[in-house]
Amino acid sequence: MGIAWQSEYDTAVATAKENDKLVLAQFHSPY
Repeated sequence: MGIAWQSEYDTAVATAKENDKLVLAQFHSPY
């Protein structure tokens, strides 16, 4: 259970980081 929870958490963190990259790219995009 702990391992499954950790996997879910890691996936959520990775997704959030990817979303942050996309948001920052949009904000800093010169177009």
